[in-house]
Amino acid sequence: MKPDPTLTEEQIKRHNDLYTRANELSEGLVILDDAPQRILGVFQKRRLRKAIELYQQVLEINRVNWPAMVGIGKAFQTLGELEQALSWFARANECVPDNPSVAKEVGYAAGRLGKHDVAVRVMESVAKQHPNNAGLQTNFGLSCLMAGKLADACRAFERTVELEPQRDMNKRLLTFAKEVESKKRPCPKTEAEILHAI
Repeated sequence: MKPDPTLTEEQIKRHNDLYTRANELSEGLVILDDAPQRILGVFQKRRLRKAIELYQQVLEINRVNWPAMVGIGKAFQTLGELEQALSWFARANECVPDNPSVAKEVGYAAGRLGKHDVAVRVMESVAKQHPNNAGLQTNFGLSCLMAGKLADACRAFERTVELEPQRDMNKRLLTFAKEVESKKRPCPKTEAEILHAI
């Protein structure tokens, strides 16, 4: 991220030092790439809380540092505080509404909270702008499926099959979405229900 041109050299140095320290504290602890939730010990939780404090200090210096917002969201997500995580991911998304990684984070947190319409709304335009991002298309399709937007889910999964024809999971998701669309199967509300069904 480019430093704000109105910041002094001292502020830029403090900003970068705080951001580096926050990243170091959260490294190896935050959930990445939909990895399963892990059980944290007391000291690991303290490290994440301290990282959140440092990221917030970064934002006091540069209020549009969206990577710091994502860092806070990832820390809250790892701590199991999904409402807080979603709030921070949404703030980051306001700064970079076309960023597929941030859109996926919003979608992930919103989906876990059952706010599938929020996930669809955030990811829909980004998915259209990035039609070759298979991960984004899959996440968009999952959100659409759980929100009951079945035609959109089928289109998203068709796209993932085109992009990654070798992945059996994409084909199973497409088949399942079509079965739900034709009312052969009930509409799922959680990813666990989808995984169980496919």
